Amino acid sequence: MRSKITLELTSSDQKLIKALYDALYPDNINLPEGLHIRMECVGGSLLLEVESEFRFETLISTVEEMLEDIHSALASLNVVKANA
Repeated sequence: MRSKITLELTSSDQKLIKALYDALYPDNINLPEGLHIRMECVGGSLLLEVESEFRFETLISTVEEMLEDIHSALASLNVVKANA
């Protein structure tokens, strides 16, 4: 069964959107066959589309991992901003 989840992260800070894209990109290359991730910066939004040909639970786990990565990236950026 093929499943797909689309997320849109929006911010008025385009540098933040680009930083999140750059933080996520390395983890989203060389994916297993049957798992597809498309990321795109559009204005003040980061669009994430995750598609899986595996079980639905695999798709959910992948999205959860991406959300954890986003959380970590935001925390890191906040530390950098606080120390600037």
